Amino acid sequence: MRILPAAILTAAACALVACGPTGGPAPGLQPSTSGDGQCPATLPGGGSTVAEFALAGGATCGAADAVAKQAAVAQGNPYVADGFSCSATPEGPVSRWSLAWGGTYYAYSCADGSLQVAFNWGTDYTYAG
Repeated sequence: MRILPAAILTAAACALVACGPTGGPAPGLQPSTSGDGQCPATLPGGGSTVAEFALAGGATCGAADAVAKQAAVAQGNPYVADGFSCSATPEGPVSRWSLAWGGTYYAYSCADGSLQVAFNWGTDYTYAG
């Protein structure tokens, strides 16, 4: 039986699901798979992009867009916008979105009661789908 180092196992697992900074699963709704977002990618400012939107609980693209615009100001930090509390998980080359992003980018999970919005935010969006 061959034993793999923990770093290899973590990288493999993180390729399948969103991971937090320690390699564990990130909380809340996660962004969609690249190319399968429920709302179109947007440019909130500062040379950044928001993409891979996922919605739950009746959230709309209008609400998601309003909430996601604040990610350009927060730049990877948690924030509150339009009643949604948003937390961010830094992502990079071992996440399931790494083919669409370069460098460090952030998976945001936002909730306002049962309404949930998730998306990725960063400044190096390379998706060409």
